Amino acid sequence: MHLRIHAGSAPRGTIARPFAEGLWEVVSDRDAGGQAADVDELFRRAVADAVEAPHRRSVVQALGVEIVQVHGRHPAMAAHVHVLPRHLDLLFDDGALVGFPLPDLLLAVPITGYNRHPLVGAQVLQALLDEAAGISTQVYWWKPTAQELAPPVGALRRGHRPDLRPVAVTPRRNGGTDVVADADFLELCQRL
Repeated sequence: MHLRIHAGSAPRGTIARPFAEGLWEVVSDRDAGGQAADVDELFRRAVADAVEAPHRRSVVQALGVEIVQVHGRHPAMAAHVHVLPRHLDLLFDDGALVGFPLPDLLLAVPITGYNRHPLVGAQVLQALLDEAAGISTQVYWWKPTAQELAPPVGALRRGHRPDLRPVAVTPRRNGGTDVVADADFLELCQRL
């Protein structure tokens, strides 16, 4: 079963559900094979197939920010955000900034330790997403839920959808930064 992430509206001939603001998770009608009666189970299976496909995890540095890359030949690497704790070295109660530049690549900037301030991570991630201009140029804050952090950490759960919140960080010409995000992310920035 093939899971895809689409920006804008869901394509025709698919079974779709909202993934994050401006993004849809979709499975083609053909792949679903008439099994759309239980949409949660359909997507659980599609996500499971996507995260079980061969993939690699690597860590790179960009402008002093540590970025986790999950990449492979399968065009549904974004599905790994459903099991993001599997790819992070430690549990991050403050979450991570994530981006979906290309179908075969997920980027995550953990918010902790090395990447202590989320605004710097968001600016670096935004620059990488703008350069790729693939699925989406939007940066999202993955806010882990208690369910995602509960043992077994990173388990795929039926009906689960990651909590992905849009974040926009724009540097001002005269210094400072404009941040557009929800109140929880702004509080996180103040706390750190």
